[in-house]
Amino acid sequence: MPRGFFTQSVAVLLARLPSMDEVLAALGSFDVRGHRTERPPTTWLGGFPEAIVGYRPERNGLVTVEIVDRRWPDAMGDPRSDPELFGAWSLGAFGPCAFPGNLARAARRSSPERSSAQRAAEEHRALLRLRSSWVLGAGEGAPWRPREESPRGELAFLTDLARALSDLDEAMAFFNPGGEVLLEPDRLDQRLQRAKTLGQPAVDTFVNVRMTNIGDAPGWALMDTIGMAQLELPDHELVFRPDRLDPVAVADCLMDLARSTLQRGEPNATAPSVDGPEGPWRCCGITEQPRMPAPRRTLRWLPEGEEPPEWLR
Repeated sequence: MPRGFFTQSVAVLLARLPSMDEVLAALGSFDVRGHRTERPPTTWLGGFPEAIVGYRPERNGLVTVEIVDRRWPDAMGDPRSDPELFGAWSLGAFGPCAFPGNLARAARRSSPERSSAQRAAEEHRALLRLRSSWVLGAGEGAPWRPREESPRGELAFLTDLARALSDLDEAMAFFNPGGEVLLEPDRLDQRLQRAKTLGQPAVDTFVNVRMTNIGDAPGWALMDTIGMAQLELPDHELVFRPDRLDPVAVADCLMDLARSTLQRGEPNATAPSVDGPEGPWRCCGITEQPRMPAPRRTLRWLPEGEEPPEWLR
């Protein structure tokens, strides 16, 4: 997927456009290094009003907070019908893990009690685009991300920024495109507070779980995580029979597996097994072309004792 200048990206979906003064007030506790007004022509590559926030300013670690008077462009353009948008996405203007359809899939997975998040996806009229970078204004040869710096720290910082900006009256929902996470401001706050209380990373603010039936393998389903690529770690997918395993238990186990991968590192894909609901899962290998979008490194699991469907052999 595209890399470009930016290492992480999240957004806050808005009902209407706030002023720069309102945005700066919401960022009051952060190290705002400057701001600038619109620089026409505005395109998805830039030119929108923006504030610059220091993350690791001594190493040129900065975050841009853009006030964008447009909806999230979920299709990400087309080389023929919308080359400007497609070119911006191809150059990484939405972050390295953005992919067409992120918002639509995130909204579909919002449960009924989160219908306000679904409405935000449908009805937002503007957004704040937050992106971290180590190369803006840097000289030639500057590293995309310094070796000593953690993608986890960057993403946590962007999420904290987004939480502060979610206090704006115009804010409708927090959106992490790379993890297809869509949350109302109060639910984002709850998840961050819970993680802080437990002393754990707020994995459920940047990783989600998805499920689909496998059309060419009747009786089988696939559930996966999405979002770990933001931390340069593999996602996980399980091929299973829903009549034998409870999908809710599978989802919980996949999220636990994501937390374990974050804390302990990538499992050895050659012969590992993990404890799953109703028995162990075995790893069938690693793929760069998982069944569900987007392309990313993914460990594929199967319940022990199951014969895999034909397409998996």
